[in-house]
Amino acid sequence: MSGIKNLSILIPIFNFDIRKLVKNLSEQADLLSIPVEIICTDDFSSDSFKRLNREVTSLPHVSYFEEPINRGRTSIRNHLIYKAIYDHVLFLDCDSTIVSKDFLLNYIHHPNAPVKIGGTIYSPEPPKDWKYKLHWLAGSEREVKTAQERMRSPYNSLTINNILIEKSVFQKVILNEIIKGYGHEDTLFGMDLMATQIEVLHIDNPVLHEGLNDFNSFLSKTKEGLQNLHLILKMKDAQVHTTLLSTYNTIKKYRCIGFVRFILVLISPLLLKNLQSKSPSLLALDLFKLKEFIGIKKS
Repeated sequence: MSGIKNLSILIPIFNFDIRKLVKNLSEQADLLSIPVEIICTDDFSSDSFKRLNREVTSLPHVSYFEEPINRGRTSIRNHLIYKAIYDHVLFLDCDSTIVSKDFLLNYIHHPNAPVKIGGTIYSPEPPKDWKYKLHWLAGSEREVKTAQERMRSPYNSLTINNILIEKSVFQKVILNEIIKGYGHEDTLFGMDLMATQIEVLHIDNPVLHEGLNDFNSFLSKTKEGLQNLHLILKMKDAQVHTTLLSTYNTIKKYRCIGFVRFILVLISPLLLKNLQSKSPSLLALDLFKLKEFIGIKKS
């Protein structure tokens, strides 16, 4: 049985309306037999979102704070950990939607583990505005996995969104703030958990990812993520395992990086045209990422 006796739900906010998410969580918390707190901290959003989100202060279990500066994705999460008063913390991204009426109960009643990850799903229907289709397609095809699939490689399948952690874990493995911007902070956290042999359990208790980026923002964040991956490689080269790295290392082994880069640069306009179209291809996205990563390694 679960050993969860209390729960701190931690929600970092940046330019998103959290009212529906927090109201749902507050209502579910009312039905639990354990104490629950919901801590929402705004990471220097625009005033329009702050005015909307201040409404959650009227809900039971909820505390709301606003930061005077933008801390960033990793730092704001570490900041939230220190605000939490209970032994278990549940991280949720502000652009998540609860899809199960028993979402919190599923975590509480599930057999205990130091780290539990519920997973992420995307809408089964593509967005009406085709500018968001690339993000939706990449998320739907690459991120959505069952617990059984994720457990085949539990540390590589880790996400910091929708993750329930014993607070004591952070005495051993804190989120590394060397990662700035978007991407691969969960890669590094998973590697640190594996290095300290902390058990990770994946369960089927997903949230719906709502905050889609248009293709320009998505590609910009993809580039940020590749820069972060390069930074992680400098720290822990032999421990990093991704499909992109496997492809890069194969090309490097056969000493044809220069040729591959030449071809990718040559077809780059075609790749961008596809990625910014109504029918983007994940193959084009993979080739775009490979081109960008080779460029980062060269520089």
